[in-house]
Amino acid sequence: MTFQLQKNSNTINLTIVENITTTKEELWDLISTTAGYKKWFPEIQANNLPDSQQLFFSANGIKEEMSLLLYDAPYAIKYSWAEATVAFKIAPVEKKLVQLTFQEIIPTTFPDLVKDLAGWTLQIQHLKQNCLKEDYTFDQEKFDTIAKSYQEILSN
Repeated sequence: MTFQLQKNSNTINLTIVENITTTKEELWDLISTTAGYKKWFPEIQANNLPDSQQLFFSANGIKEEMSLLLYDAPYAIKYSWAEATVAFKIAPVEKKLVQLTFQEIIPTTFPDLVKDLAGWTLQIQHLKQNCLKEDYTFDQEKFDTIAKSYQEILSN
């Protein structure tokens, strides 16, 4: 996994690139359907895309309607994430190897900014482990380490 974190005047841009042993169709299903999200990010629902034009997030009493901004099956999807946007791009590398590029563009004023960035970083790892049929357990220590690293980068 490689990542880049850029701070602009009003936004932060997190880009994560990950090579994953899977097919573009399998990965597309995971990032564009409710059944797929249930496997790695169950708080998200993506019912009847692209027709519905909406995704939904629900966790810990927080509910968010997210607008579909781009749907280019099976290569790219982008949607709103509160005041931010998240995008996934799939590029086939070999028969069962794809490159996933995840990007979040998030305002510097976003509540819990560093937690959000660290959370997405772990979710992308969870997505990869799901493709590899590996078990995933949330690692608070890893989350804290990533969050601390991002906070240091953003403080400079």
